[in-house]
Amino acid sequence: MATTQRSLIVGIFTDSVQADLAIDQLQQEGFNSDLLSLTHQQGGRAGGVKNLFSKHSEQQGSIVDELKSLGIAEEEARSYQNELDAGRVFITVQADGRQQEAREILESNGAYDIHTHPETKNPS
Repeated sequence: MATTQRSLIVGIFTDSVQADLAIDQLQQEGFNSDLLSLTHQQGGRAGGVKNLFSKHSEQQGSIVDELKSLGIAEEEARSYQNELDAGRVFITVQADGRQQEAREILESNGAYDIHTHPETKNPS
């Protein structure tokens, strides 16, 4: 995952089970549930995880504006929207001061981000 100074960390998953495991591990490591979000085309994860995207919980569609309001550049936000449209699941973590730890937990559970997409990691 790309190293960044912003506190919002995003991990993309191709498997919702891996995403659920990442949420569980983040919570076990003390990340506040109110600062976690799991988003996919069918809605958010039940069980006390607050969706950081206020509009997305009520309607399907673009989350570009929501991501931009959380400090993500428009081009990057559109890339995440494309991943969502392709059926991927993504988790956001508001990780103030714990970005590296959050990133490592997401990666250890199979996450990537738009900067380290598996198809672009080792170009031929």
